[in-house]
Amino acid sequence: MKNSSKSYQFNKFHLVSSIEKPKKVLPKEKWPDSWKRIYFKGYPRFEKFFLDKTIWKKINYNLFESILNRKTSREPKNNSLSKNDLSLLLLSAGITRIENNVFYDSRRAYPSGGARYPSEIYIIIRKTYDLRPGLYHYHVRTHSLEFLWPINKTQVRQAFPSQKFVSESRAIIIITSVIERSVGKYGERAYRYSLIEAGHIGQNIYLISQAIKIGCCALGGFNDKKISKLLDINIDEELPLYCIAIL
Repeated sequence: MKNSSKSYQFNKFHLVSSIEKPKKVLPKEKWPDSWKRIYFKGYPRFEKFFLDKTIWKKINYNLFESILNRKTSREPKNNSLSKNDLSLLLLSAGITRIENNVFYDSRRAYPSGGARYPSEIYIIIRKTYDLRPGLYHYHVRTHSLEFLWPINKTQVRQAFPSQKFVSESRAIIIITSVIERSVGKYGERAYRYSLIEAGHIGQNIYLISQAIKIGCCALGGFNDKKISKLLDINIDEELPLYCIAIL
């Protein structure tokens, strides 16, 4: 490989977030309270739609088949999604178990650096049998969808300007990161961990989509400012990282 004299911003960031000398690992009993507490976002005044968390028991699922057959699809379908479909897809980022009946000792379907769980999940729903179209937030603690506000096709096209098929998708999952949850423990390196975490969630969505015969497509080409406006989030507090169209 030829050496390049061109300097990219990601090179500078990679160096800034590098570990020169590993820090001593603090035993759990010495962790500050901020490291122990799990934070999550919720909209308590907005309407909630609860999902069936046991629906996964009712499907015939082979992990290795899903891995071998995993693929990206860009072909929109005309039929609608069900609440059960959405429940299964969102379990990709859901709570899987709670240790010792203590919520702050819970585990999720993906690894997170230091169990800080900075990721938040939003979903733009366009075609479902059970829910009205619009933007929802996934409330992980109760495995429910919080309806936020309507979203029209023009707004979707503006957010994904180079990918016309996205506006015809049945739903769009948007993964953001409230990175401050991790910064207190990991400093600059928290950004790396948030990207890794979003990737784990994305792969879960792909494998579940394959298992229930639903098409999906990972999206990198989105307008960050338009997505932030759609979600009504401040980019200084919550970063849009990764989007996946459900087709």
